[in-house]
Amino acid sequence: MAKIPLANFAEHCVGIAMTAGALPEYVVAVAQVRSGIDDAVAGNETGPFRLTQEQWNANRQDPDGVMDLDPDDIKDWPSQCFVFSRMTAAAQTALHQTLGRNFSIVELYLAQWPGAGTPAKLTQDFSAALQTITQAVKDARDKLHAQQAPIVNDPTQQTIGAGS
Repeated sequence: MAKIPLANFAEHCVGIAMTAGALPEYVVAVAQVRSGIDDAVAGNETGPFRLTQEQWNANRQDPDGVMDLDPDDIKDWPSQCFVFSRMTAAAQTALHQTLGRNFSIVELYLAQWPGAGTPAKLTQDFSAALQTITQAVKDARDKLHAQQAPIVNDPTQQTIGAGS
C-alpha cells in the first residue's frame, strides 16, 4: 500500500461522490487531510480516509442492497471512496437537518469525527488540502462531464460532435 496519485484518486472519487450526493471536494479533501491520500494502514485506521474496521463494518452494507462490501474490502481504496461517499451524504443530510442551515466543511468533518481537532486547526488543514486538490477535482469533473452523452432536444437533429 502506498500513496495514491491525486489525479487517479480524484477521478475515481468525484463521480462516486456526486452519485451518492456527497460534496466531491470534501470527500477528496478529507483523504488529503487524513492521510495525504495514502492507502497505508496507520494504527487501527486503514486507507486514504483512515477508517477503522468498526466504521467500515457499520457502513459497508448498502441500504438499497445494490452494493454490499465484505469486511476485508476496507483494504481496497476504491471501495473506501464508495463507502465514505455514502457516509458523507448521510452526514450532510443529518447535519443540515440538525443545524437548519448550510454547514461548513469543518462542521461536517467534526460531525463525522467528533473531537478530531479544533475548528481553527481544521480550517487551516482544509484550506491547505483544498489548495492541493482543487485542480484535480476540477479536472475529474470536466472529464466526467465530457464522457456524458450529449442532450438532444430534437432527436432528428445530430448534435455537433456526436456520432461519426
